[in-house]
Amino acid sequence: MPLIPGECPRGDAPYPEGERQRRLEALLPAFLFMYTHAMDAYERALKLLSMREHTEKEIRSKLSAKGYAADDVDDAVSRLIAEGSLSERRFAEAFVRSRLRRSPEGRSILRMRLREKGSPAEAADAALSEAWERGDHLKPLAALCHDLVRKKGEEGARAALLRKGFRESEIREALSLLDGDIGEGE
Repeated sequence: MPLIPGECPRGDAPYPEGERQRRLEALLPAFLFMYTHAMDAYERALKLLSMREHTEKEIRSKLSAKGYAADDVDDAVSRLIAEGSLSERRFAEAFVRSRLRRSPEGRSILRMRLREKGSPAEAADAALSEAWERGDHLKPLAALCHDLVRKKGEEGARAALLRKGFRESEIREALSLLDGDIGEGE
């Protein structure tokens, strides 16, 4: 196959009428695909980040799964980090807030889930420490504790909360909040 589209494969005669145009049109989708992929890794990553925070590992994985070249993925990730659009710390904070709101779990399990997502240990630990210092876990834990005590009794609730990664001291604190609510309601 000749490199120059106007040359004949054998080199002795030009392509028949319209053959050169047909061959160029046949190559166009491949060239467009390569061009748009080189241009879009960054834009696709921005689109993903517009929906929710992601870890670098998630962005790399999703871009690679879409067929982007490793160099394009590296360039996109580097640019996102440099401009602050991709932040491991922001991801960890959003993840902890979301999990505490939807399905409360203790620090140890949340740390494990963050690590599974690819969050660096320092970002995960910082987000968890801040959430626990602010007491962000107490209200969701107390609500979960209330539901579990109603369904399973205090001992069953305690066992379920321990399995969800809460410490005994956190469970006692949540139970005392329940006792205070019960006492106020009477």
